[in-house]
Amino acid sequence: MATAIEEHYRPRGADDSIPASLPGIAVALADRLDSLTGLFAAGLAPTGARDPFALRRAAMGVIQILMERDIRFDLREGVRQAATLEPIPVSETVQTQILDSSPGECAASWPKKASALMSWKRCWALMPIIRRRRVARRKN
Repeated sequence: MATAIEEHYRPRGADDSIPASLPGIAVALADRLDSLTGLFAAGLAPTGARDPFALRRAAMGVIQILMERDIRFDLREGVRQAATLEPIPVSETVQTQILDSSPGECAASWPKKASALMSWKRCWALMPIIRRRRVARRKN
């Protein structure tokens, strides 16, 4: 359990490792989705250059974990489940806002051609392409 708690803080940045254990991955994803859902519901979504709660970094952590571990995950369902556990109401509009918002600088861990700011939907749509490129690089 202690390992999972320690690992859930990973990745701290684009070059950091992700959780190695399944419990660490589960806690990391749950913590990030909880933060994103709760803070968006409270009206504290990132705006422009302001992101005082590091929500863009949290979103990138979700993407990095799922991509590097090749985990198939329904983000819409994850946000919906997180919303049911929040102490404040999380409307459908807020849930859609989370999914449509920018997850941060995708280009930090994705190909140079990737836009620096993408929507979640665009990131998820590109995941199969990114996976194929990573597999090809590993073979070379």
